[in-house]
Amino acid sequence: MKYDVIVIGGGMAGYTSAIRCLEKGLKTALINNGRSALHFSSGSVELLCATPSGTPVRFPYEAIEKFSDEYSEHPYAKIGSATVSDSINWFTEMMAKAGVQLTQHENNENHQRITTLGALKGTFLSQPYVEQIGYNASQHNFERIVLLSIDGFRDFQTNVVADNLKSNPLFNKTPIINVPVSLTDQAPSTNNYRSTDFINLLKSDQAFFNFANQIASSASPKDLVVIPAILGTQQGLEMLHRLKVYTGLNFHEVPTMPPSLMGIRLEEALEGQFIKLGGVLLKGDCVTQGESVATAQGLKLNKIWTKNLRDYALTADAFVLASGSFFSNGLRADLNKIVEPVFGLDICTTGSRADWHHDKFFSPNSHAFMSFGVETNANFQPSVEGQAIENLYCCGAILAHYNPIAEGSGGGVAISSAYLVSNKITEKNDKKVTLEIGEC
Repeated sequence: MKYDVIVIGGGMAGYTSAIRCLEKGLKTALINNGRSALHFSSGSVELLCATPSGTPVRFPYEAIEKFSDEYSEHPYAKIGSATVSDSINWFTEMMAKAGVQLTQHENNENHQRITTLGALKGTFLSQPYVEQIGYNASQHNFERIVLLSIDGFRDFQTNVVADNLKSNPLFNKTPIINVPVSLTDQAPSTNNYRSTDFINLLKSDQAFFNFANQIASSASPKDLVVIPAILGTQQGLEMLHRLKVYTGLNFHEVPTMPPSLMGIRLEEALEGQFIKLGGVLLKGDCVTQGESVATAQGLKLNKIWTKNLRDYALTADAFVLASGSFFSNGLRADLNKIVEPVFGLDICTTGSRADWHHDKFFSPNSHAFMSFGVETNANFQPSVEGQAIENLYCCGAILAHYNPIAEGSGGGVAISSAYLVSNKITEKNDKKVTLEIGEC
């Protein structure tokens, strides 16, 4: 089968690039080998919370403008602040069409969200029922914090959350209370419910109103009611809206330990939009190898093979590699080297294996391997033994020279690099069409 574009990887970067290509009229297929890192994400989108040198960032676009001078190898330096901004605006509009409204501060400032353990973490885009916490107490729109302790649910420990919130100076004058609630009239049959188990318990109106009345009896409209994300993915937003309308309360949804329904919500929305636009989804499959041919410019990826299609090759004018980092096997650590396992692309690493990490996992300094990845040129085209592959582009977590965890930049780099490479592919396709028309 011949496509205009084949995208390898079904995470944030993969779906973003594929949807962008579809919007531009390109026949696009996406190969997704299974669950992406979105199943472990907060469901918010971080743009930039700290520079590579560790300086905290409140206004990401202003900081990114300086990257070309200060951090020239960073993906943001290649993309540029203006394109990053364009990509985030486009992504927000696209996700709204897909059914998930993502919002940000009007002045393009980061905000903070409450995490599963009660810490505050900076982010840029958040889902509808995520309270955008400011950086001083005067910005709060609530008088108390009410933590819902769900009977039988171990993945949201309200005592831990309360202790961590109270230790934050922003909340030292804010009353924080725990409210136990049950989703059934009977004692739970297990004390080990997962986040995915509860939606079935709230299907009936009787169960919903019982749950809602328990919350309403212990909270007021002046409270911020913190609820773990247990109400489902897409239907979770509908359930939260129903709760808000019925109770008149302000809810703040918090992602729980994996699986994160708020992260899965983003993945389902992206997948749904991809299919709606006519994309071809090869789910549960993975690329096993590719064939490149020599050209005057270097190399060109000619065809690929997948595990499920076996001897049947797929061809395309352009390919996008968004297979992620170590977690999703986009990169692999062998005994003495890091490899990109499909195409054998050139990798950025430093030192010997002993230098890749600190002895303590929770070291105050970042592990070196977090910045390892595929080396690319200014157009995010990778190389093999120094020869660029002219029709292969990389985006997202597989890229080198940035640390998504320490910088709080994972979502932003995924979206903006995918947006840029899709634009590059579209520009090249437009030139090709123009030449073909001219020849006629």
